[in-house]
Amino acid sequence: MAEELAGIITHYFGNIHVAAIKLEGELTTAEALGFVRSLASFATPILVLSGGEPLERADIYDIASEAAGLGLRVALATNGTLVDDEAAAKVKAAGIVRASISFDGPDAAIHDAFRAHEGSFDQAIAGLKRLQAAGLETQINTTVARHNVDALPGVLWRLPVAQHTTRIHLAVPSLHPPALAEVAVLIEHNVFRPAGLGPVGVNPPKLLFNDLRIHQVLVNIVATRENAAHLVH
Repeated sequence: MAEELAGIITHYFGNIHVAAIKLEGELTTAEALGFVRSLASFATPILVLSGGEPLERADIYDIASEAAGLGLRVALATNGTLVDDEAAAKVKAAGIVRASISFDGPDAAIHDAFRAHEGSFDQAIAGLKRLQAAGLETQINTTVARHNVDALPGVLWRLPVAQHTTRIHLAVPSLHPPALAEVAVLIEHNVFRPAGLGPVGVNPPKLLFNDLRIHQVLVNIVATRENAAHLVH
């Protein structure tokens, strides 16, 4: 079963998301295009196509193209495992300007164990490289929890530098917004100071720092009732 369903992820909040299965209430193509047109009629935000795994939808390129044609800045959030050369070219042609790939750690040992899918780290790296080769801006997304907090320096430094990615998004499961400051301190002491970089400046919801190789860390505070066991301390 696990080998047949590409998107099985064991999530901290006690849910299992299988991207290949159509969920009840999922928008049809017509409904998705209608939403995009409605959105563009009164605002021009960044539209992030996410999931689940958005590339499981055959119409994702049509939705992206419609949004881009209406003047929206379109981004794609994917796990990277479905990004072959053809998919990367389609993403670019659809008008998507930035693609993010989720990494649960800086190496296969952490990432594959969390995803319960051997080889998913290498597939994500390959997908990232294909998107870069197609001319897209790329971003690394990581949710910080106990399984990877000790590897955060690798996520913030070794992985993005090695993959030529200059933007990182950290989702920080937390019941209290002060976790942002805790993450800033952790990054300051464990990543930047040893590397002779810094300082870290907290400007919610963005965590910015002074280095040309990696110029932005976006921090999202995720508040849920179920994640008390995963607080970053």
